[in-house]
Amino acid sequence: MYLSSKNIIVIYDFDGVLVDSYWCLSKIYSKLAKMVGVPEDIFTDIMLSLEDIADYLGIWDKKVIFNIILNNIDHHGQINIDRVVEEYWKLRIKYSRVIDNIEHVLKKFRDQGIKLYIVSGMDDTVNRKVERIKASGLSKYFDKYIIYGKGSNVRSLREALKTIIVNENVDLKTNIYYIDDKPLNLLKILDLNIKLVHYVFKPPFPKAYSWFYSSEIKDRIIKIYDHEELHDIIFGQL
Repeated sequence: MYLSSKNIIVIYDFDGVLVDSYWCLSKIYSKLAKMVGVPEDIFTDIMLSLEDIADYLGIWDKKVIFNIILNNIDHHGQINIDRVVEEYWKLRIKYSRVIDNIEHVLKKFRDQGIKLYIVSGMDDTVNRKVERIKASGLSKYFDKYIIYGKGSNVRSLREALKTIIVNENVDLKTNIYYIDDKPLNLLKILDLNIKLVHYVFKPPFPKAYSWFYSSEIKDRIIKIYDHEELHDIIFGQL
């Protein structure tokens, strides 16, 4: 079968794939601990553990997480949780780093006529994730981004990918690649006719539940450690 760049769609997750917004979490929680007047080490350890669990469960609204802790230590009702959440996202945007080599690879894909999408879970709102995508400086490379979650019109990763398949009139000549750092997400969509790519990334979480590598996906995915590898794999087939 003849394969051209017109028959290729590349879809990226955001956090842990396009940007590293995890490296700074300890730093962020340390700053927030000072802001609300609680012990830094204990607060940081607790929040990293909660964020790890929440990521696994798909709970992306940070207000839910902060409520669990701060409502139990704020006996006088003086902590403004909305303000804490806003500061959290402000700092996470500030400290996020674009992943090495990704901008170079995205530019090559664009120059070669490949359609690029971002498909990513929402933050506490859809607009918050869109804001972070734009703040990364990478949005200019993408044809479209689809944000999924309970507060979105698109509820799940599966639904988002199926939306692209329908909108792009995908046929047997089309190769779709989806790149995610979380093996858990890839496990959920093994049955879709999509080439699944695991970008190997490890966040600073105690257990990293969503990043647990299941033997079920071992022989059914492409594993990469650098984004240039995917470009070489795709264009090695043309």
